[in-house]
Amino acid sequence: MNTTLTLNKAIQNLSKAIQIKTISNRPGRVPDYQPFDDFIVFLKEAYPICHEHLEHTRVNNYGLVYRLKGKNRDAKPLLFLGHYDVVPTAPGSESKWTYPPFSGTVADGYIWGRGALDDKFQIIALFEALERFITMEQQPERDVYLAFGFDEEVGGNLGASRIASFFKSQNIQFECVLDEGGMCIEDLFPQINRPMATVGVGEKGQANLKVTFSQKGGHSAVPSPGSAIHQLSRLLVSIEDHPMTPHLTEPIKQLLKKVSPDVHGRKRRFYDHIELLKPALYKELSKVPMTNAMIRSTIAPTILQGSDMANVVPGEASAILNCRMLQGDTVEDMIRHITKLCGKKKPDFEILMNHPPSAFSETDTQAYRHLEACISVIFPGAETTPSISLGGTDARKYDIVSKNIYRFTPVQVTKSERDAMHNINERISIENLGRAITFYTTFIQNYQ
Repeated sequence: MNTTLTLNKAIQNLSKAIQIKTISNRPGRVPDYQPFDDFIVFLKEAYPICHEHLEHTRVNNYGLVYRLKGKNRDAKPLLFLGHYDVVPTAPGSESKWTYPPFSGTVADGYIWGRGALDDKFQIIALFEALERFITMEQQPERDVYLAFGFDEEVGGNLGASRIASFFKSQNIQFECVLDEGGMCIEDLFPQINRPMATVGVGEKGQANLKVTFSQKGGHSAVPSPGSAIHQLSRLLVSIEDHPMTPHLTEPIKQLLKKVSPDVHGRKRRFYDHIELLKPALYKELSKVPMTNAMIRSTIAPTILQGSDMANVVPGEASAILNCRMLQGDTVEDMIRHITKLCGKKKPDFEILMNHPPSAFSETDTQAYRHLEACISVIFPGAETTPSISLGGTDARKYDIVSKNIYRFTPVQVTKSERDAMHNINERISIENLGRAITFYTTFIQNYQ
């Protein structure tokens, strides 16, 4: 097979996929599923060979399941996940993009646009990989399933959750589940010159808390001290100044041991003597947002509500706090921590959403060792290490059909590329798209 032609086709297909605005339908709003219908039609037109030869099923209308039959029907199948919904662009941010966010522009060695890296490239790469098996008349050892959700960005309750239940109803248990998550990161730690391939063996929990302060409002010309907005503002500052207590989970301990040989100077001892020098290590890791999030539960205010008039002091002020809970913490722990930071006046709490932290998958398994081997082939020089996925993924829904759930996005990225996810100038390099196709092909072909 001409890999150059295959990559060119994948580039064009990803560009087209980005142009379809499959923005997540948020709960409470009137859903618009026309773009999702358009995306499904696009997949059929872009990959007619796959749709002709693969068994395919739609779950809850927009959940997509595909199956490529393997040689050994007694062996547990492999499951690869993806999602085709995307987050919206921030209002007024469009002009800040190098290229329009839904243009799918191919330029400067990248494919640009919302969903390029999160997560439409993964769907394109998986179809390209399976198409190779079909056109070359090669049959993998095990059955291969693809499962694509359509509401991952808003919790996955209509997509991944229903698909996982569908598999369970069919009595299908998977050898392993592979979803987006960790990446091959070039600048994960200061002083670390080699890329680190982080495999999420679990993920933090997520909760949305609405905190509301109530106080007598009135005309802004005669303001009273201690308004609801003042109380809320003081709490938000206090949350930033007083983070949750850090603690080390087993995957992060393993990660720190892996990076230890690359750390030089006095800081090396923090990594070599983790238990003895925890306070110093915590202080060091807290300096970088990503490593800080690896060692503690975090609280981020995301939506603020007060008055909608410039001359009215509101009687209520509220904030949505997005909490990411490390294993060992619960939403009740988050509420207790926030309550302690309040003054005499306590807010009302409303739990809008709560997904507890996932369990950890073992690393002493055939599936994890195979994943390590594939990473070493596609990303030579990278150090593979277990970690925790800081963001939520569809993978957590599938613990009812597999014990081996891993989160790894097969790309090698810089901080700039990583930070563009859910942000301005989201993009994926053409090189990474090619890597992903080769990675999935290798993983499927060599798994016995």
